[in-house]
Amino acid sequence: VDKNGRDVLCEGFLIQVFADETERVEIDSFSAAVGFEILENSFAEAVQLAKDFVECEGKKCM
Repeated sequence: VDKNGRDVLCEGFLIQVFADETERVEIDSFSAAVGFEILENSFAEAVQLAKDFVECEGKKCM
């Protein structure tokens, strides 16, 4: 969403966070849009964002 509240179509990733490896219990899901949450269309960058999110949630910094 841009600063005017309009949807912006862009490349990115849907990130889903699960309780464990069985992927039965989803804790959260969010998007990582290029130019917004991540700088480039890179799987490695999306993974790092997901890791940062999980680490931050564990510390309650959001």
